[in-house]
Amino acid sequence: MNSRNRYLSRRLKRAAVTVGALLVSASAFAFSGATSVAAAASNTTTPKRGGNLTFLIQAFPTGWESSLSSISSYEGNLWGEITDKLVYVSDTGEVSPWLLTSWKQENAARTFILNVRQGVTFSDGEKLNAAAVVDNINVWAKGIPSEGIAPVGLFPAIYFKKAIATGPYTVKVEFYKPTLGFIPTLGYHGCIVLSP
Repeated sequence: MNSRNRYLSRRLKRAAVTVGALLVSASAFAFSGATSVAAAASNTTTPKRGGNLTFLIQAFPTGWESSLSSISSYEGNLWGEITDKLVYVSDTGEVSPWLLTSWKQENAARTFILNVRQGVTFSDGEKLNAAAVVDNINVWAKGIPSEGIAPVGLFPAIYFKKAIATGPYTVKVEFYKPTLGFIPTLGYHGCIVLSP
């Protein structure tokens, strides 16, 4: 067989393999996917409010307290889809606003002024405001021992003094010592903002 015939023979074999793979894929789709695609296509009703969300997660503790969990990246990714945080921290460590519109650091990183985004509501209809942020920060820092809720492990609670609402959408957070890592901590997936 000359080189041209060998070349054509190899091309024909590759083409036959490719066509065979396409036929197998098409028949697999026909048997397993066609009914689900047809069902999805026929379900053209208007979306409805409410209902249930079912998801699979391994080793998730009973309840919804992030501080009671080992806070795996898997769980963090889930929480990131259905909850929000005060700031966003990119994979390069850059911090940007999320539920806060801005913040400033005072008193050599002992005091932080947080400006809360207006017009945000929780899924239960409660408004996000300074009081809700203060409640969340206090839980992250101190937990609620009487209810079995532990503080969030990475929150800088050791030097935490207090968080107070100084206006409807302004929060003042004070520490006993400089706490430069406070703002990035607000983007940690243990610091999810929950409704009061």
